Amino acid sequence: MKYTLILCLLIVIAGCTREREYPEVKKLTEYKKTDFVITPQTTLSKNKNAIYTPTMLYAWNEIKNIAAGDVQIDSKFGDLMSLNHSTSFQNTLRPGEYKTDVQMANGLIEITSEFSKSLPFDKIFVDYKNLLEFRGQKVQSFGCTGTDFELLQSVSLLHYNNDDDFIVRIVFKDIQHEMLLCLTKKSPVTLEELFNHIDAKTKAGRAHTVKNSSNYKLSAADELIIPKLIFNIANNYRNLVGNTFIADNNSFTIKKAYQRTAFVLDESGAAAQSEARLTADSLSVEEVKAKPKKLHFNKPFLIMLKRKDSPNPYFAMWVDNTELMQKN
Repeated sequence: MKYTLILCLLIVIAGCTREREYPEVKKLTEYKKTDFVITPQTTLSKNKNAIYTPTMLYAWNEIKNIAAGDVQIDSKFGDLMSLNHSTSFQNTLRPGEYKTDVQMANGLIEITSEFSKSLPFDKIFVDYKNLLEFRGQKVQSFGCTGTDFELLQSVSLLHYNNDDDFIVRIVFKDIQHEMLLCLTKKSPVTLEELFNHIDAKTKAGRAHTVKNSSNYKLSAADELIIPKLIFNIANNYRNLVGNTFIADNNSFTIKKAYQRTAFVLDESGAAAQSEARLTADSLSVEEVKAKPKKLHFNKPFLIMLKRKDSPNPYFAMWVDNTELMQKN
């Protein structure tokens, strides 16, 4: 019997206290300096932004559930193998925070999964117009100084070596969720490498904090400046189309692998949307002297949205250039 397998995944992270508006959807091919990565283990392209959400992983996990974990993939399909082996989606959200639905009838399998989350900041940050240059280009930004006591209640400095090597955490009104921003001189090979870097540095930072290190406190002279981001991008994973796999004793070939992700980050908070569709047809078978900290995200950095109780994010982006930033 011929089967058609269609997986649809919708992620909505509605944001902030006001209704968010995303720009018109554009194809990834319209952006020359931005990539989607299917898993955190995917190798990053040099000098490009890299955007990740676990939508494809959630969708693929439903295939694994249908096949009771017995999915067979030829090793020549490297990206599909990576999708099958990655567990980075696990525990990114609690069961009550997302839902999946599986429909099977007349040889058709349809799987949908979705979650929604509002992520406004507790206080609106200061809107900076012409204060930040990212790789020499003026961009819109937001942030605060160490004199903004109320704003600093939601900001933590998890690691600080110098103004080119630090990690900041900002919590939302929903205190179970947080945003981590990591500026580093590292040239990462994968997002997973950056996740591990953040984990190691924040553990070291906690040890320093216990010792009351001034490097982990924000003073009146310190500054935090973050570029604003906005995009709505759709992509067809042509590298997955035509890949074959065996599940539940049926052989399938992938006909379509589509993902769309929208994201807004500004002084009010974060908002994101992501959806993925996967269609397959069956075949016939360290410390420095205390000084004012300039926490300016004006060089490549990582953004993560995650639950505090999960090591893995449900949104991550390596920001390498200004292509998706709001310009002045």
